[in-house]
Amino acid sequence: MSAYVIDLQAEAGVWGSPRLELRGVACFEGLTPARGDSATAPVIDLLSKARTAVVAIEAAGLFPRTPIVTAGGSAFPDLVVQELGPARFAFDTTTVLRAGCYVTHDHGVYRDTSPFDGRAAGPEVPRLSPALELIATVLSRPEPELAVAGFGRRHVPTDDRLPVVLGVFGAGGEERPTAAKVVRINDQHAMIRVPPNSALRPGDALSIGISHPCGAFDRWRTIAVVSEERHVIGACTPKL
Repeated sequence: MSAYVIDLQAEAGVWGSPRLELRGVACFEGLTPARGDSATAPVIDLLSKARTAVVAIEAAGLFPRTPIVTAGGSAFPDLVVQELGPARFAFDTTTVLRAGCYVTHDHGVYRDTSPFDGRAAGPEVPRLSPALELIATVLSRPEPELAVAGFGRRHVPTDDRLPVVLGVFGAGGEERPTAAKVVRINDQHAMIRVPPNSALRPGDALSIGISHPCGAFDRWRTIAVVSEERHVIGACTPKL
């Protein structure tokens, strides 16, 4: 919507069809890069264009019912409410937020961009905590600075950035920090760079964090729900 023309006289549009009904305006701002002081300017520009479209279509009397105004993305739900919320219109609207990744948050993109984490306005704003964790086993240590772990693109999303190693579990179940870093990933395996003196060895269990959880929801039919002690206390089934 960086450039658009609304031809309200065109009979070929939805409003000229006997079979279709114009129900509202939708846009998606979630993948707009969010870095630096002016990061939100393109988002606000897109949302303001969507608002202009809604107002023009309503003024032309082309919404047969209360229009639905919807935008999606877990990085900028605050700006969607600011620019497209009901208070921004002089007529009734139904505003729908399509931001789903807040449910689990992540250790990547939304940790940086969410208004409840990286973009939080101040310390008084409640912060989200990442709630998705993958436990993976070290399969081999073929080189002094390389380990291979048993997870890959079939198990974790990689569309935004690579997963991160959060820690390694000791024999007693305690988690300790590690300098390990995922550097490459294929379908079933992850290549992990480790310091030459790392004690990481085959059989160790790694705690893995992910970025952009949308891609995790569609990889698992069932996701275990665990307690703080990592005892399984339930399960959830993502509905796709």
